[in-house]
Amino acid sequence: MADGSFIISRMHVWLTRWKRCRGFGLQSPNDYSFVRDVINEHRPYYAYLRMRNKYPSLDACRRKKYELYLRIANYRQPQKMIDMLADAGDTHDVTTAACDKHDDTTAAFHDYILAGCAQCKVVSRNDNRQWDTSADMIRCDIDGVYTLVANDQLSQGTILLVEPSHRYSLKSSAWKRLVNAIPHGVCFDLYYCGIIIFDKKRYKQNYIINF
Repeated sequence: MADGSFIISRMHVWLTRWKRCRGFGLQSPNDYSFVRDVINEHRPYYAYLRMRNKYPSLDACRRKKYELYLRIANYRQPQKMIDMLADAGDTHDVTTAACDKHDDTTAAFHDYILAGCAQCKVVSRNDNRQWDTSADMIRCDIDGVYTLVANDQLSQGTILLVEPSHRYSLKSSAWKRLVNAIPHGVCFDLYYCGIIIFDKKRYKQNYIINF
């Protein structure tokens, strides 16, 4: 039933974002390549089947996101990733029925990251109490991004995987305020999650993508 709800939400996303497919309208060659070759890459990756067999009960919404995160890890090849949501379980968007499950899928998320980059060191928030946030990738929610920005704890080139939470979804005004608060870099609104690439060398750019 959850996957049925996800199919309905996918239809809604497609109808409202059909003009934002495959990087159409993006002027930056780097952003265009990232959207086409990472976010909206449809070819089967080497690890998809193995991960589906390992986690057969993962719902369609999370699997779609985790396969994206695998592609991002494969693209970025991070040496270190911080999961700020690890000790709270996998958060979900309470307004999206397809993702509304209370099981802890943190282990699956970590395995998908390692499938994309085997040498990556994944650090949970419990292991990171000193707030050493120097990392190539960070998973957090909207509140977590505010914390990192307010404390100037983002390194050049860090990729943030922004998950919805019980308080805020990416369809709320909170995401728009967050995008406005990011001083530099590129933000991608994917409806089910957000991707922020922190880059002090670039003027801020915001994209809405049909993912």
